[in-house]
Amino acid sequence: MGAPRGVSATPPRPARVGELAPSFSLPDSTGALRTSEEFLGQPLAVVMTRHVH
Repeated sequence: MGAPRGVSATPPRPARVGELAPSFSLPDSTGALRTSEEFLGQPLAVVMTRHVH
């Protein structure tokens, strides 16, 4: 049995400091969709939180 569909069987290697991140889009704290391209050339920290209800 292999990895679930859409999931790599081998984990990606860790990113290196200064390396470009892959393109992504995520909702911000107001729910607006933001893309990584909006921040090209700027330092960016992405903080992931989990809302528990």
